[in-house]
Amino acid sequence: MNAETSKISKKVRGIQVDFKEKEISKSIEVSHLLNATGRISTAKFLDISNTEIDLDERGFIKIDNNYNTTQPNIWAIGDVTGNPMFTHAARDESEQLYQAITKKSEIIKKIIPYAIFTDPEIASVGLTEKEAVDKDFAIKIGKQPFSRVARALAMGTSRGFVKIIANEKDDTILGAQIIGESAGELIHEFVLAMNNNIKFRDIAKSIHIHPTLAEGVNSAAGGVHKPAGT
Repeated sequence: MNAETSKISKKVRGIQVDFKEKEISKSIEVSHLLNATGRISTAKFLDISNTEIDLDERGFIKIDNNYNTTQPNIWAIGDVTGNPMFTHAARDESEQLYQAITKKSEIIKKIIPYAIFTDPEIASVGLTEKEAVDKDFAIKIGKQPFSRVARALAMGTSRGFVKIIANEKDDTILGAQIIGESAGELIHEFVLAMNNNIKFRDIAKSIHIHPTLAEGVNSAAGGVHKPAGT
């Protein structure tokens, strides 16, 4: 995190990566290296020269909250409109737009989770702690390491944790992050809670089967408190 790579060298048994973290030079050896450079807009490959559709400074199609482009009766959804560039987001947008056009139903922006299928998995929904602080929320934090969850220990997958960021004012869940086994599955409990204004206390009071990984969600919710010094 926040590290700058200075050199990559091929070794007999792998790859050496030299980098700086907080101005401290470090080095690690790994078997494989993934270069994740991000994604760009494909809108520039579309022939829209004869339309009134505008692009933003990053090259994505400009839309309003109802997926309208800057030309009447032309809508845009999915990756060409920018973040979040997820299949599940575009799928939901397509259904909402279809219903809005054919049945005049209201388009409701939903909370969109995501997962990174690494080892261990990473999943997130809503705001991170830093994002919540940057938005001037007074927050409370709940965190449960999988090293204290019986099922994770039994499976030998005790790396990671469940973290909840809650609004101190009304106990609503602002966001949640999970690192660990089945994180992409477990995050959906928070998606349901946030979409339905369910408080973290409701999760804490709900019985979770023992032994399951979901007990980590339950325990994190039960441990939400105001961080010391805030």
